[in-house]
Amino acid sequence: MTRADAVQRSLATLRFFRDSDQSGSPEATGYKGFYYHFLDMQTGIRMWRSELSMIDTAMLIAGALTAASYFNAETKEEIELRGIVDALYRRIDWSWTLDGKATIRLGWKPECGFLNYGWDGYNEAIVLYVLALGSPTHPIAGDSFEAWTGTYQWENLYGYDFLYAGPLFIHQFSHAWIDFRGIQDRFMREKRCDYFENSRRATEVQREYARRNPHGFAGYDENCWGVTACDGPSQQLSNFRKLNRVPNYVEQNLTQSRWVGFDPCRNRCLVVQSNIHPFSDCARSHQRYRFFYDLRWRNMDFLDRHLTRFDLRHIEDVVDNCQQVICIGLDRMNCMGGLHGVF
Repeated sequence: MTRADAVQRSLATLRFFRDSDQSGSPEATGYKGFYYHFLDMQTGIRMWRSELSMIDTAMLIAGALTAASYFNAETKEEIELRGIVDALYRRIDWSWTLDGKATIRLGWKPECGFLNYGWDGYNEAIVLYVLALGSPTHPIAGDSFEAWTGTYQWENLYGYDFLYAGPLFIHQFSHAWIDFRGIQDRFMREKRCDYFENSRRATEVQREYARRNPHGFAGYDENCWGVTACDGPSQQLSNFRKLNRVPNYVEQNLTQSRWVGFDPCRNRCLVVQSNIHPFSDCARSHQRYRFFYDLRWRNMDFLDRHLTRFDLRHIEDVVDNCQQVICIGLDRMNCMGGLHGVF
């Protein structure tokens, strides 16, 4: 794809979000700068009575800021692109998402208002809080971030002390846009750690779990790991869990998007990538990585419907960051200005 083509495709997407219906009605695209979790690909309106998603909007904006950072030429098209990204970021009312509570709410629906849950416990919301804290128009206060980190859970597993979160994606998503090496908030300073190092330890815990393989899953070992949230042949997996007394969050499936290009454990990830070749028929399709693979299932009709989509974008961002090609536009858009005293 040429740069000019990439600019036009990016502009088409950004213009849609800029001009989308922000009335907050059940048939709108979003509200207060946020967007519903699922949108119709043809009309752009809300689907499946989904919630206004704070985290998915944050990831959209982080991606848009990345595009604005990359497309830095003084051409008419690229100047327009950067202007739209700036407007989209400034339009978001982050302070509204608190709803008078200590932490950002998980979502909002026009039928019932804010959901009952907030972003509590360590999760993928670091990029959400960074964007909200650094907003030049509607920022949240640092107290909200402190309240969120107050729900953290520090644990020791397999000899590693780390900030706990089960699914591996939680330890990875925000790293696609923010280099956390040497950045510490109050919680991490007290633990003499940072989020980059924490993600490395979480990966080592995953690797050790796969090496021990307590449930005897096919293919699991120290060079074949990656447990996270993913799809699966649900009925078969449900039966498998009942027969083997496996917790609901542990499945046989391994997700490749969890280790391809993950910078905090780059060497470990490269070993896994080499290790999957003996069963590449299960892990790849048409030279593309599948979102997940499972050595028990050779049903290509099922697996081919679940190729990497969202997570492929994450892989590309991380790989580009490793090559120092793309840098997140947070600082360039003055987002980091609101973070002093927190990090």
